[in-house]
Amino acid sequence: MSRVAVLGQSVINVLFGKENPVGKDIKINHVKFKVIGVLPLKGASGSNDQDDLLVIPIDTAMKRVLGTPYLHEMAIQCATPEDIPPVMANIEALMRKRHRLPDYKENDFTLRNNAAVQSALSGTTQTFSSLLGIVAAIALLVGGIGIMNIMLVSVNERTREIGLRKSVGAARRAILAQFLIESAILSTLGGLIGIGLGMTVSLMMSTFSGWGTEVTPSSILLAFTFSTATGIVFGFWPARKASLLSPIEALRYE
Repeated sequence: MSRVAVLGQSVINVLFGKENPVGKDIKINHVKFKVIGVLPLKGASGSNDQDDLLVIPIDTAMKRVLGTPYLHEMAIQCATPEDIPPVMANIEALMRKRHRLPDYKENDFTLRNNAAVQSALSGTTQTFSSLLGIVAAIALLVGGIGIMNIMLVSVNERTREIGLRKSVGAARRAILAQFLIESAILSTLGGLIGIGLGMTVSLMMSTFSGWGTEVTPSSILLAFTFSTATGIVFGFWPARKASLLSPIEALRYE
């Protein structure tokens, strides 16, 4: 029956801001409670904020706040995942017995297995990850085609330059390497701009919306590698076209 409470971080942010709430008083349904602790930070899952919570003693809640002699809901944690099915079966049998339900009647209570919910959420997350991967692949394809077109235009505009270089002894390999390097630099610069924008948006989301975001070195390295590889793959055809030009025909090109 003690009038004490433990607060989640979201409640603390609303009531106290950056101030330490321990030892302060709050009112719940016009009943004064003393804050004696802070719950560990759990974060939000979708619209469910696990930190938007306060905990008070069960007898205090039932008799002083809610005025109900029964529980609306309870959470049970099993020692291992393998224990969940038998524990649920035992709880169902006990609840039916307590509620005096005959065999032909359905349950007047609900049992929910969070492991099943988590499995469904994992499936949804995997689907979204696949969709994002497809979108990223399409973006890379479109970007690669753009780079290829730019390099083809560059080859056409510099045909006389290519012919001049080949006429003074430049090998096909040198011409190929030149245009491949240019294509890789172009795509790498685009990748670096994208990485910078991504880090900026991530920082802004973390600052203004309070979401926990993190840019890992592996994601930066992956983005950099893919951007460079895109330039090399899609720039190969224009570079090969440039390397195969005949110096005589190239010098005659207007």
